[in-house]
Amino acid sequence: MKRLALCMVLFVLAGSVVSCDDDDEMRYDYREEPTAEYLALIQDILEAMNMPRPVDAYCYPVYPGMASWADLQTPEDRTTATQVPQSILERQSTQAVLQDIWEYPLLGNIAIFTLGSPYELMFDSYFADNNAYKELRTRRDAADCILVRMERINPSAPADIISRAFEVLIAQDEILSMFTPGQKKRLALYALDKLSVRVQDASLPMLRSTLNLLAKIMLSRNYPPFVNELNNNEDLQHFMETGRFMYSENARRLVAYATAYTKLPV
Repeated sequence: MKRLALCMVLFVLAGSVVSCDDDDEMRYDYREEPTAEYLALIQDILEAMNMPRPVDAYCYPVYPGMASWADLQTPEDRTTATQVPQSILERQSTQAVLQDIWEYPLLGNIAIFTLGSPYELMFDSYFADNNAYKELRTRRDAADCILVRMERINPSAPADIISRAFEVLIAQDEILSMFTPGQKKRLALYALDKLSVRVQDASLPMLRSTLNLLAKIMLSRNYPPFVNELNNNEDLQHFMETGRFMYSENARRLVAYATAYTKLPV
């Protein structure tokens, strides 16, 4: 009950979230007030988010825990039922579009199934035709809004699997290409900070999404020390290609490269 009350407070405070939307924000007029049932179903992922829920976020009509969810028998049924209509996305702020992805009922599957599968393969399985993801890629302020959100994530929350799945999304080449060099450095600092928290109470396989994000950032910047290491380290190559975990010494080596990368001038 106390946790649901906290979610209600976050919803009421939604207007206080740091703005990152571009000059066209006046056209974002979509409004949908979540029901108490819906807030109860998403309360864990709201705690992991650690920021107010945008007032123009979409409320999925079917969600795990609802009786109607059990009626969806196939993955195709679930994918179709959880598409945000394009007519709504066009009326939402960029933070609300990100919220649609954050609350996407199948988002967590990326982090679960990538335990032994290539990140890109699993990501494409769930997001290749996702309307909210396509809309995000059209937003000029996407990188700013992602950073606002990522820097507030609570890695100790019970639903941290959602933030780890979100890291898989951010690590996609088409998303990272939207970040400036300075923004990529901020993103790497975020990842190192969250990694320092997660490593205290998580097994190494649970750290893969964060390590993958760090590696993808350094590759996108063509950071020579890491690129050279990757070219000569079969274990790291295997990790990047398959999603299977690397030896712990190579994980530590990757973190050391990322730490050095963040200390370079932009």
